[in-house]
Amino acid sequence: MRIAFLLLVLALASCTALRILPSERIGPIAFATTAPDTALRFFHATPVNSPDLEVLRDRYDLDSIAATGTDELGRILAILAWTRSRWEHDGTNQPSVSNTLTILHEAEQGAQFRCVEYGIVLKSALAAIGQPARTLGLKTRDVERTRIAAGHVCTEVWSRDLQKWIVVDGQFGVMPTALGRPLNAVELQAALVDGVPVRCINALGPVPAEVQERYLRFIGKYLYFFDTRFDQREWPMDSVWRYNGELSLMLVPLNAKPPERFQRRSPLNYLHPTHSLTDFYRAP
Repeated sequence: MRIAFLLLVLALASCTALRILPSERIGPIAFATTAPDTALRFFHATPVNSPDLEVLRDRYDLDSIAATGTDELGRILAILAWTRSRWEHDGTNQPSVSNTLTILHEAEQGAQFRCVEYGIVLKSALAAIGQPARTLGLKTRDVERTRIAAGHVCTEVWSRDLQKWIVVDGQFGVMPTALGRPLNAVELQAALVDGVPVRCINALGPVPAEVQERYLRFIGKYLYFFDTRFDQREWPMDSVWRYNGELSLMLVPLNAKPPERFQRRSPLNYLHPTHSLTDFYRAP
């Protein structure tokens, strides 16, 4: 009996130390606002430096879709809705090649894809209509210990009107706002922790209450580590710009250690860590 009890205690301790699913707990996090690191460079896709964007814009008539919005925010929301409508989410399926035109072509053949592919397509569609955008990786506080579901991918788009980055989630088709103002991913995390009412909108206006509740309950746990590629152009991977061999910039909370592994298995050796909001949210 005593041995069985000890085994149960050890099993429970193991489940706590090495979780299967991420913790739902969120709390305050802080970052530095130091001067920008001038060695870091960022490249955003445009129809000039990424010719596929012109093909994308013409093939799917993105200018007409964007024109259904009456202002910059409306154009972004129109492209968000279009992206969400391309396929239904599948958390495991991947395209044969990870570029926008391939993803869309295979979706038209009936394939369904992950949040990753929504993030890629939304970034490219926004860039094709002239809105600088970037794919944004989100990771939980316990990303190293969790076995599954430790990350999510969405998109941030630069608003020229507001002079700030805005987070948009292609998988869910929503844009989070607070006090009538669109949020970036770090602002969204702070709003959730501080109890500021967050309203999710789409091209039709506020989303239904149950959709908003489900999304906010889902997204909070992922808002701890934030990463984005230095080079958002759709070049072959051996051609994109890297910093000291590292592909992406990861924003790490103060007093937190940059994670070294994703879900216990995959090395995160392609990420350059920073605590600086100034670097991560630099204007394009």
